[in-house]
Amino acid sequence: KIKIAPDPYYGFEKFSRSLVSEAGEIKVARNCDTLTVTVPANTTAIVEWKEKTYEIGSGDYVFGGNE
Repeated sequence: KIKIAPDPYYGFEKFSRSLVSEAGEIKVARNCDTLTVTVPANTTAIVEWKEKTYEIGSGDYVFGGNE
């Protein structure tokens, strides 16, 4: 299980990071109010973004924008 919890109110408005784990590549990118996350196959993640918590499975996700 992966935890992704960037602070949306402090720091960079834009960034992109990735990490190659045993399960595959984990990607996290921020573009202003939008957070994009990629979780590798057979992996779960907890994403904390703008005072909300999401439990997600493998795949590509976008959080923010018009939420």
